[in-house]
Amino acid sequence: MKALKWVGMGLAALVIGTAAIGYVLLARFDVEQMRALIQDGAKDATGRDLVLAGDIDLAISLHPSIEVTDVRFGNASWGSRPDMATLAGFALEVSAIPLLSGEIKVNRLVLDGADVLLETDAEGIGNWSFAPSDSAATGASEGGAGTIPRIDELMLRDSKLTYRDGRTGHVMELWLNEASIRQIDGFLTIAGDGAYGGTPFTISGKVGDLAALLSGAPIPLEIELGVAGAVFKASGRIVDAKPDLDIAATGASLADLSALSGSPLPMIGPYDVKGHLGADGDAFTVAGFAARFGGSDLAGDLGIALGGERPRFTASLTATTIDLADLGTAGGDQAAPDVTSPYVILDTPLPLDALAAFDADLTVAVGALEIDDKTTVNDLAMTLTVAGGSLSVDPFTARYGGGTIAGSLALDVGAEATRLTFKTTVDDLDYGQLAKTYGVTDKVAGTVDIAIDLAGAGTTPRAIARTLDGRTEITGDKGTIDNQLLAVVAVGLGDVMGPLFGGKDETPLNCIVSRFAIAGGVATSDAQVIDARTFAVAGTGTIDLRDETLNMQFDTSSSQTALVSLAIPFNVGGTLKNPSVTPDPAGAALAAAKIAGTAFNPLAALGAMAALGGGGESGGNACAAAIESQPAAVKSSVIPSVEEAEAVIEDVGGEVGEAVEGVAGGVAEGLNNLFGSD
Repeated sequence: MKALKWVGMGLAALVIGTAAIGYVLLARFDVEQMRALIQDGAKDATGRDLVLAGDIDLAISLHPSIEVTDVRFGNASWGSRPDMATLAGFALEVSAIPLLSGEIKVNRLVLDGADVLLETDAEGIGNWSFAPSDSAATGASEGGAGTIPRIDELMLRDSKLTYRDGRTGHVMELWLNEASIRQIDGFLTIAGDGAYGGTPFTISGKVGDLAALLSGAPIPLEIELGVAGAVFKASGRIVDAKPDLDIAATGASLADLSALSGSPLPMIGPYDVKGHLGADGDAFTVAGFAARFGGSDLAGDLGIALGGERPRFTASLTATTIDLADLGTAGGDQAAPDVTSPYVILDTPLPLDALAAFDADLTVAVGALEIDDKTTVNDLAMTLTVAGGSLSVDPFTARYGGGTIAGSLALDVGAEATRLTFKTTVDDLDYGQLAKTYGVTDKVAGTVDIAIDLAGAGTTPRAIARTLDGRTEITGDKGTIDNQLLAVVAVGLGDVMGPLFGGKDETPLNCIVSRFAIAGGVATSDAQVIDARTFAVAGTGTIDLRDETLNMQFDTSSSQTALVSLAIPFNVGGTLKNPSVTPDPAGAALAAAKIAGTAFNPLAALGAMAALGGGGESGGNACAAAIESQPAAVKSSVIPSVEEAEAVIEDVGGEVGEAVEGVAGGVAEGLNNLFGSD
């Protein structure tokens, strides 16, 4: 026991003696010599100048410390400023005893007023690429990696980190009011606050210690970041510099993060997002992605690959409900619509530049897409592809208004022109249900089928419309129509058509047909037919999408003797934005002939419209004829020309002419009453 006692006393004496000798040596150490050693060592190691311009204070103890003020470290020769980093001051405290065994234990390192600039040149080379001297490089290769210091606490106060991209000129700035990194139980615990892009943030958490960071072993990580009212969390590990993390984000609105993104973000929120972030090479994935924003939800898997010519996004997403009201609108002032424009079709450029910035393969399925408080699209499913700046949505399917929708869309960006193709079919669209939903009337019933096949070229909707080719077709079977509906749909049209309804609240419909052939931006009617129990309406003409002008002619017929005189033809002119409805003078003469024919030869008088089969309770013949006929035949059978009207008048003989003359005043008076003329 006495031997152990003397051994212990000897070791204590050795430690105290060694510390005393070290103290004496450090106390007599020349500060200026130390300054020169440090500066020369930095020059050898990095090829850059390190200047310790201020005072150097050395405190000698078992925990010796050094404080230095006004420190500057040189930038690359091509840098945007002379110094890569400056320090108002730093303080370093180490433990003396571990130095005896070659261990460097830093108790505390404090950096005050640090201003660090990280930047790249036009070729992407960073100013953190150093060029050590030959002797320093040789020493490093012979001496190995050296001893890894243990830093128990690192403090940063009033510091700034700036990153400048030499290729784009983009600059990012991170301010730290105060931040600390402490080594506790094998972890580096982190806590701090500052601002990024002028937006305050707080950060806390822990990460594997310095030895783990440098060893290449998996690094455990648990971080929480609070910024602009949002909270971001990540927990898991980093393996071979790749994330294997559970991530989550919550906040009141994405718009609160607009200052961070550099552009206005939409008013989406409150939001709650989570998933698992992983990586494989240059590809990153978010598996088990789940998000809720407002009353909407979205779930699935996401991915982005960065190794190609452009980033490539992949996603397979499903949603129970997406309410567009939850998506909000982008922040900032919105451009007001141009009320002075004579056009309805917009001249807004398509987002071709955005499409050229990335590739994508997305599949989306939405149970209910709520467009507004009255419009819901159900069972929406689509496959979307973006490649080389071109967009394809093929197929897309949905249910809307009691009907089913299926189709495809492609926006192909070629060397000479951008071409849009659009195809869709709608089966059993319940226009009665839609009219009731939108408050038009609750006395309309019936369904229609729609087929659209269009193609055009251009970079704006208006340019595409001016070059449009294709066909559109709408067909409907039996239904009913409210007698005031046309007055609601088009100003003036109800005045022309209203008397034909016979004064009842609603009129049974036999069928509806609307067909247009479109070439070079001009839509030419193949058939426009409404066949009801008491009347028929047939039309022809053109809609010129190049200037949006209307040139449509409609004739009317009635099987009711008392209503024949009111079956007045009319024209629809003007533009899509400002249409006009006026009676047709040539058609008015034909209507007079019908009146005369009713008295002397009813078949001859109604012969001009007999081909329609309309205005009868059996109905359907007019629509069937329109569907089966070629465009030229439909035109000749649906709309009698002025010459045909004259022929009808001649056929009924002189007495018809006298009758026409007799009723002309009555017809004119009826038109005046209809249109408010004097």
